[in-house]
Amino acid sequence: MRKPSIFSENYHKKMKRRKKVKIIGALLIVLIIISWVSFSIGGSNNILKTAVNKITNKVYKSNKNEPPKQEKNSVEEKKKDETNNVKAKKQEEKKQPTLNQQVESIKLSNNEEVKLTYNIINNKRQYIDFLPKNIQYSISGSKRFLVFIDKSNQSMILVDENGNKKDIANNEYISTKGQRFSKDVILKDNPQYIWNGSPKILDDNTIIYLSQLPWFNRKEEKFLWRYNLNEGVHQYRLNEWGGEIRGKSIEYGKILKEGLEVIVDGQTRIVK
Repeated sequence: MRKPSIFSENYHKKMKRRKKVKIIGALLIVLIIISWVSFSIGGSNNILKTAVNKITNKVYKSNKNEPPKQEKNSVEEKKKDETNNVKAKKQEEKKQPTLNQQVESIKLSNNEEVKLTYNIINNKRQYIDFLPKNIQYSISGSKRFLVFIDKSNQSMILVDENGNKKDIANNEYISTKGQRFSKDVILKDNPQYIWNGSPKILDDNTIIYLSQLPWFNRKEEKFLWRYNLNEGVHQYRLNEWGGEIRGKSIEYGKILKEGLEVIVDGQTRIVK
């Protein structure tokens, strides 16, 4: 093997490699001689094993003294990684909606105050809480709007994702005979009458609530009503056969794919 020039690149590496090749070549020659001698004289295999072990140890030491290969991780590569990490972080921050929690206070007709807590996400409200808890309310599953009952006059106030407020109560009931009954007049004569209460948002277009309408002389019974937001229509004939769903005890269960679970006098029904 030709000796490298002292002025060549990687001179020291080449010299170490040259030295290593010479050592391994010499050891192999010794191994061949020992093997031939051992075979010729019919000696024990221990001679061969001892020689092999010595050669192995020398090769191992030679490799052990050789400096380990260092991973290529230059300053430029580090800067590149840091730049990529910063870009990835900025992109992730863009995907995440900005949160800004706020509270709005609303005065009811009796000057009682309620508080709506919401986050601002992409300039829209997402409602997360309502106080006080003794006022009947419901927040939609999408958190885009909520509804609550002003208990002093039984208005049913809808608040949308833009903060707009609207009374969606059925302020006048018209009977099948065409008679008109005003909410304010009925409540003035009978303050305990339930015109509308216990709202429950089923989805972004449907609100379920309870009322003693369409009757005024059944004090113990309540009826299930549905309000359609898109059409602005109140309906109470909600069972499968187009009849009323009524009972002395009506409680809400889970919201399922099929609709809202309603427990009427102990029996579970589904309302869509």
